[in-house]
Amino acid sequence: MVIKMINKLIQFDLDEKLFREYYYLEKTAKNIQDFKLKYQDDVYNLNIVLNPEILQTHSLEEDYFEKNQDIIILKHPRYIPFFIHDHDYFEIIYILKGNAIQTIEDKVVELQAGHLFLLAPQIKHGIKVFNDETVLLNILIRKSTFLDTFSDYMKEHDITFDFFLSHYYTKDKISYLHFHSQEDIQIQNIILQMYEENNMQDSYSNTILCHLFSLLLAYIQRKTQENTEITTNIEKNENLKIIQYINEHYKTISLEKISQHFHYSIPYCSKWIKEKTGYSYYELLTHIKLQKGKQLLLNTTLSISQISKQLSYKNPESFIRTLKKYEAITPQAYRKNEQ
Repeated sequence: MVIKMINKLIQFDLDEKLFREYYYLEKTAKNIQDFKLKYQDDVYNLNIVLNPEILQTHSLEEDYFEKNQDIIILKHPRYIPFFIHDHDYFEIIYILKGNAIQTIEDKVVELQAGHLFLLAPQIKHGIKVFNDETVLLNILIRKSTFLDTFSDYMKEHDITFDFFLSHYYTKDKISYLHFHSQEDIQIQNIILQMYEENNMQDSYSNTILCHLFSLLLAYIQRKTQENTEITTNIEKNENLKIIQYINEHYKTISLEKISQHFHYSIPYCSKWIKEKTGYSYYELLTHIKLQKGKQLLLNTTLSISQISKQLSYKNPESFIRTLKKYEAITPQAYRKNEQ
């Protein structure tokens, strides 16, 4: 089954055949004219190779994701013209076979078979795949729903967790993580299952894709505990320690407890949080509690009263009022809209 899928992915799709032919074409006026006549019925892809500047340099979530769709996995077309772009969602690049060249923030990175490259939103990058042998898969993950859907599956004090967390609560964000892993059959099989499920697109697909992605996150995190080389733009993000501590102890946290745990004064802790996150301590705690609350609304059948109690709100009305203030929606409406 796996071999059959890989063999199918290696085959050239129609757009790849067009891109490849133009890539190797001797660009004389006659050859270009003949090429245009040959592919005149494929106006979209013909326009891409003749005018690559039309390629979208910034993508929004709504450009790719349907409503209630959290994960998409696509095959990257070989020989598509190189272009620098960014987007509002997380992306994982996986090299199933072959190799590719990734340019990110003026840095050139070589990707080999088995490598995983986690890419953050709003980061300028581009990828070159100009050979016949490479199969590259792109996993796109909504940023707007990531914490709601997946944070319960993330192991804290892990660089992968830090990567995602930094894009919600800190100014110093981790742009990318590059796992220089060897070809791992378990990771390969999960990603191929995701690709197959993505192509089905029935009413169960998003749920199954989310569960498979959660499993993939666990395997990626296991890799961080092994002797797998990881490169990133930030070697050690010290800014996340206090945020992680608040995230773990949000039910009983206080500035005094933070001060005691990290051996800093209360004014220093308060100033540090504001400088590093842009939020006051109370604003940061509120955002973290609301994320936890949205997870509970989405993933449990707990009542609003039970959720409020778990989040340490004084009463359900406080939770309802806070969610409405920051998200412009009531808990009941959020649960109904997102399910």
